[in-house]
Amino acid sequence: MTYVSRPKKTLWQTLKNIFKSSLFLAVYVATFRFFLCFTKNFRHKTDRWNVIISSFICGFAILFEHKSRRSELAFYMVPRALESLYNMLVKRGYAKHIRNGEVLVFAVCMALIMYCYQNEPQHIKPAYEAMVRKFFGTN
Repeated sequence: MTYVSRPKKTLWQTLKNIFKSSLFLAVYVATFRFFLCFTKNFRHKTDRWNVIISSFICGFAILFEHKSRRSELAFYMVPRALESLYNMLVKRGYAKHIRNGEVLVFAVCMALIMYCYQNEPQHIKPAYEAMVRKFFGTN
């Protein structure tokens, strides 16, 4: 109800958050592209190290994002990084491809979410808790 009672403050906060997230994305992409060109010209060759160096440096753009959003972005990126690592290991023959493995991973993740919802609700954001409550129809 606080959002409805103070529409100007809510609008200002929303616009500020949109600006911060847009600034993060702009700095992230621009920094990556700049350092990709810079490392290519500085090293006089094109290889994966240019991408690795550029990715590391552009990661500091996260400092433009609000602190509470940083953990959300990390929760978004960690599975993608693990998936990339797994695909690389499969490609090189260090790991075996598991058919429909993503279903198993999804089931484990849902089990973790439901465990936290059931036993440690203080660790779930209110918006996510409301979504789980609405989705599963619990009180």
